[in-house]
Amino acid sequence: MPTNPFIELNLRSDIRRLLKAAGIWALLFGLLAAPLLAQVQVLTQHNDNARSGVTTKETILTATNVTSATFGLIASRPVDGLISAQPLYVSNVNIPGLGVHNVVYVTTLHDSVYAFDADNYAGANANPLWEVSFLNPAAGITTEPPAELGCISTTFNTEMGILGTPVIDSGSSTLYVLAKTKENGTYHFRLHAMDLGTGFEKFGGPVDLNGTVTGKIGVLSLMTAGQGMMARPGMLLSQGIVYMAFGSNGCDAGGTRGWVAAYSATSLMQLGLFNTAPDSTVAHGNIWQSGGGLASDDNGHVFFATANGPFDVNEADAAEQERAVGFDDDDYR
Repeated sequence: MPTNPFIELNLRSDIRRLLKAAGIWALLFGLLAAPLLAQVQVLTQHNDNARSGVTTKETILTATNVTSATFGLIASRPVDGLISAQPLYVSNVNIPGLGVHNVVYVTTLHDSVYAFDADNYAGANANPLWEVSFLNPAAGITTEPPAELGCISTTFNTEMGILGTPVIDSGSSTLYVLAKTKENGTYHFRLHAMDLGTGFEKFGGPVDLNGTVTGKIGVLSLMTAGQGMMARPGMLLSQGIVYMAFGSNGCDAGGTRGWVAAYSATSLMQLGLFNTAPDSTVAHGNIWQSGGGLASDDNGHVFFATANGPFDVNEADAAEQERAVGFDDDDYR
């Protein structure tokens, strides 16, 4: 990636707006009297890679029928931790042994992934269609505990596991999830490619995210900075590439800075790694975006915002701090 972004704007640090549910996942997707049989798929944070939040093919909800009498909570299901990521929805998923279902996928800060039936909440469907945990306490694999998160008065996190919204490739029936774990004293971010119908790992995954960049201050390591970082933005799938972004856990220290990692959606091989402040001795340029996902256009250009750092429009080679940044998918390779 070149030092200068295509687009640079001075931005203030974002204000955290993190959706949390106290161990309960609530369905708020439709009319009380209408099932979700005709809903449009929701495969990524805010509906599309432009992060518009627009559902252009909505056929049920209108300003007339979305009222307090007909629209609201239709069911709730217990999960094992707080929910930060946006639930995603896929129709007509074949669940082996259970038939075809419309499915809502939910992730938690306790490093669990759930697949729930989106239409029927009785009988066998009262339980998840499948669920997967990435933890194994007996083997020393846990979430990052509250005492190690730092600045919880800012983030209000109770633990750190799956924070950012996953992304789905409906063509290959794959759910991509980024999970943070603490494993016998070391910290890992792992990219999981999961089958929509079973939750099983695909493409040889998971893969442990790692890598280095070199700047004026020397070599910076993604793994070394892992303890003090969180992957808050929603994941992006664009032109066969999975993008993930990172920033500090709220305390700008320990060389956290901002990072963007790019991996092949089919091989899970690393294609590129970008650091927002490789020449700065101070941890700056975090990528948070209030949980909003990295954005992209139809030509493979990727866009994101950075925070917490100095900005000088006259410095052509300044670090990517307090800016909106755009680059082509070939620029980081």
